[in-house]
Amino acid sequence: MYIRFVTPRVHPYSGRETGVFHTAYRLKYSGRLTDDEIDLLNELLSPYGDLEVPPVYRDETIMQKRRDAAICWFKTHSRQMISHMYSVVAFLKFHGVPMALLRTELPGRVLYEDEHQVAAVPYRRARHFKCWI
Repeated sequence: MYIRFVTPRVHPYSGRETGVFHTAYRLKYSGRLTDDEIDLLNELLSPYGDLEVPPVYRDETIMQKRRDAAICWFKTHSRQMISHMYSVVAFLKFHGVPMALLRTELPGRVLYEDEHQVAAVPYRRARHFKCWI
């Protein structure tokens, strides 16, 4: 099982709901946060500093269209990362960002995988469960 935290905003490259990291950094650089709020957001994101940005996004051997379509999912056994993510989600919701949790058994064609996540191009008819949080 894989999970993903998203907003209803559609990402321009993937055509899918925007993920939590993109949303958090977008808010961070929006100019809407105070210095203290930026510090808090940095602290909330710090446990993810060692989480590798999937190299698939820089891999020139993969077609640009496929790289742009790839989205990241947490593996459900990465419980500590997932449970801490709820703090990031609470911060975003406090700042008016609606958030949802997606769950799926089939994230799509996996282009990258590590201990905590996969980056996959979703199947056209991918089934997932969506729950607003």
